[in-house]
Parts: sequence; C-alpha cells; structure tokens
Amino acid sequence: HLNDPFWENNQGLRDRLIRDFSVYTTSFNSVHVLNYKSAPLFLKLLAVLREAGESDVANRHLYLAAYNNPGALEVVIPAAIQQIRDKNYETAKDLIYASLVRFPDDANLHNYLGLIALKEKEFNRAISFINLAMINWSEISLDNFFGYQILAEAAARNRDRKTLDKARTGMNYLSGNKYKQQIGDLTIHIGKSSFLVNPPVIE
Repeated sequence: HLNDPFWENNQGLRDRLIRDFSVYTTSFNSVHVLNYKSAPLFLKLLAVLREAGESDVANRHLYLAAYNNPGALEVVIPAAIQQIRDKNYETAKDLIYASLVRFPDDANLHNYLGLIALKEKEFNRAISFINLAMINWSEISLDNFFGYQILAEAAARNRDRKTLDKARTGMNYLSGNKYKQQIGDLTIHIGKSSFLVNPPVIE
C-alpha cells in the first residue's frame, strides 16, 4: 500500500518502487504478451500505479497494451472504458473495432459501441448496436441490464416508444418484474436496491 504512513519517511524507496512498477508494466505492452492468465497481474500493476498517484502513466500503459493486444478483451474493455470516461470516443471506437475483427459476436463490445453512440447523441446507431449485442446475450447478467439501459435511454431520446417498451419489457423480465425505469439514469433500480452498472463510465 504505497499510501501508508511508512512511505512518508521512505520517499526515495517509494519513488524507486513506482519507477520499477512502471518499467515492469511496460513489458506487457508488447504484442502477444497479454492473455487471460497475464491480464489480471497487469491490471493489478496498473492499480498500484494509480494508488501511487500515477494515473496518467497507468492509463498510457493500459491504452498501449490494449492497442497492441486487441485479442485480450480483459484489457481492451477497461481501456475502452477509460477512453470513454475521458471523452476520447474515437480512440475508444478504434480499440473496440480492432477487437471486433477477432470477436465479432462479443456482446460487451457492442454494448460499449452503443454507449459511445448514445453519448454522441447518435440514438439510432446506439439502438442498432444494442440490438446486435442482444443477439449474443447468452445469460442473465449485469451486462444485459447495461445494454437494456442504453437501449431505453436511446429510445427515449429518439422518441421511439416501441423500442422503449421493448427495453422495459426486457429489464422487467431480467429483474423478476421489480425493475423501475428512470430515464436519464443508467443506474439499475430493482425493488429498493440500486446497482451502478459499469461505474467508470456513468456520468
């Protein structure tokens, strides 16, 4: 824990550790290095850098790793989320499309393209992307709710009552008819519980 009081009296060692972490993290930016086994370690290293106040460095490493390893969705999706958070929508789309070449049926990638389209006020495109994602939803999960929320928001902004009803029906089904829709809010409300889906990109 690089923010513990111990490091206040050992600033030089702390700085050296951060530098070493950064250098080590660079090794993951090479092509074909990241996979489902190595990605968790890489993401933990980034978390350490962020804890140490080196968020810009961590974000740069995350982007490069995703750019060089489009087949590593464990890294591409967090990188795309970060770019969306920073409103770098074109960069996020580049990362996602590079992965879609390898995983054309991945519902999550289509979900995030739908979110980007929603943020760019391209509501018809947002609806189209979520419809593509829905084809590949294989189980009940928060990702499905996230997609339905984007669909509902885009439909409401587009005055598309039919699609809005479709989204509400889907969310009611997934929540056992306990879902409460709140337009303009991408939070999930089920009964008295609220779930913040994909919080890094919620505004």
